[in-house]
Amino acid sequence: MEVTNPEALKIDRQTFMFGLLADKASISTKRALFKQYFDNNNINASYIPMNIREDDIYFTVNGMKESQISAVNIDPEYSKIVFDLMDDMDEESRFCGVFNSIEIKDKKLYAYTNISNAIYQTIEHKKIGIIGLGSLAKSLIFNARSFNIKQIVFYHNSVEDIASFIKEHKHYLRDISIDIERIAENLMPNTRLIDVLINATPMGQFEHEKPFLLQKDNNIVLLDTFIKDKKQKTFFEIEANRLGLTYIGGKTIELKQVEYDINKWIKV
Repeated sequence: MEVTNPEALKIDRQTFMFGLLADKASISTKRALFKQYFDNNNINASYIPMNIREDDIYFTVNGMKESQISAVNIDPEYSKIVFDLMDDMDEESRFCGVFNSIEIKDKKLYAYTNISNAIYQTIEHKKIGIIGLGSLAKSLIFNARSFNIKQIVFYHNSVEDIASFIKEHKHYLRDISIDIERIAENLMPNTRLIDVLINATPMGQFEHEKPFLLQKDNNIVLLDTFIKDKKQKTFFEIEANRLGLTYIGGKTIELKQVEYDINKWIKV
């Protein structure tokens, strides 16, 4: 485990200790966001990026019960490995099968996820499109009714898979208008029914991918949750520039997640 903490000398017994568990935690932009918030609000806290290999994550999380760390963010893929270590978790995490944060209280681990909350806090739209049927899509439908979402259009390359997904999780979708759109390379999906299109997959992260076509049906917002290198743009960002559409990137969502965590961890 490699711990990157350039401010270690500033830590005292009253310092709140938080961290990030990920393979490349030290290059994450989260540390700067947490530090800025702590400095601006005069909070005695430290956020430590911890580079953890997959083989070490189980041992590391289990050991946090005896550490002075109060809470951590964790790579969602790593959360699957330590799922059984949690003493408790919110219903959303159980439903999605992943989480992104862990609180340590009285030597017990409590997990939760805040990604869809951050997304809904960022947008004002009530008619959304979701690309993908994975854990993020589950998180979005879990909280959809709480944020008064009126319409959801699911986009996927298999209409059958979408129909099965909707049927399996219809409890979370009641009172919401549902539609289905197939997407594929060189196929232009209809986006006239929505105000914001959310990329809930890794689609667009890799240069060799050839995503589907987009057109300017209306002034829809294109929203990503992942962050690429500073010199690179995501598929949605490129398309937003080409079509003159509003783009919301992973950095904006990440800031909302940081605010959510701080308010939960420190009760500011």
